Amino acid sequence: SGNNLLLAGRKRHEEIPYYLKSADVLVLPNKSGDQISEQYTSPLKLFEYMASGVPVIASDLPSIREVLNEKNCVFFNANDPEDLAEKVKLVLRDNSLAEKNAEQAYRDVKNYTWDKRAGEIIEFIKSLPK
Repeated sequence: SGNNLLLAGRKRHEEIPYYLKSADVLVLPNKSGDQISEQYTSPLKLFEYMASGVPVIASDLPSIREVLNEKNCVFFNANDPEDLAEKVKLVLRDNSLAEKNAEQAYRDVKNYTWDKRAGEIIEFIKSLPK
């Protein structure tokens, strides 16, 4: 019916957490068919979604599985709108699943902070032969 959909348009970055938090579910619909996207893409919004405390539904692609798993999100078959619709219905119906996944994603995202990443890069550089 369209009554439960808001197309908010472009927003300032500092407003985004309010929009994410007001959602019932957040969808990361990366497409398959492009090797870069399938194997190497790690969109920043993925980490924002995880930090929001809102359940995440994501395309089942190797690049996304580097961060997400069945304990912190619900996967759908990439490029399959029917499967996506079924997974949205599942998350909206199963409050326990949604809550557990969102809580785990929130815990897991703490491993992906800028400080933690910088520390890993510094340790890697220190480990290089001189």
